[in-house]
Amino acid sequence: MPPGTTIDSVQWDSEFGFAHRIAKPLYADNICLAGDAAHIHSAFGARGMNLGIEDAYVFAALVAEDRLSDYESLRRPVIESVVKTVARATEIPRGKTMTARLVRRMPWLVSWMAPKAEGAVRTWVLGLDHEIGLE
Repeated sequence: MPPGTTIDSVQWDSEFGFAHRIAKPLYADNICLAGDAAHIHSAFGARGMNLGIEDAYVFAALVAEDRLSDYESLRRPVIESVVKTVARATEIPRGKTMTARLVRRMPWLVSWMAPKAEGAVRTWVLGLDHEIGLE
């Protein structure tokens, strides 16, 4: 804050929220849902686009192998895992979790942890923390 800045009362406050949802089913009658049509979640961690690209890749591979009926069983566990992780991570900036409260009370902890967590965070953000579902 610039020198001389003072803090007064809060003029406006609101809560934000995100829907974290997965379509049921992902596959029916030779129709597959992928990307935003299949799953919606917060943008925290920038996982949505990569997950949608994975959906399309798996869809194309299954069509080529005449295995489209396997789409649901292959993608649902992957999508559920990613959406669950994104939902948990989204709660940190909202400040309602114990982790969020800890970070706000001890910001030095973030500076100390950042170098140690860098590899894991990079792996997670890039979507390299799971198999895509064709194995």
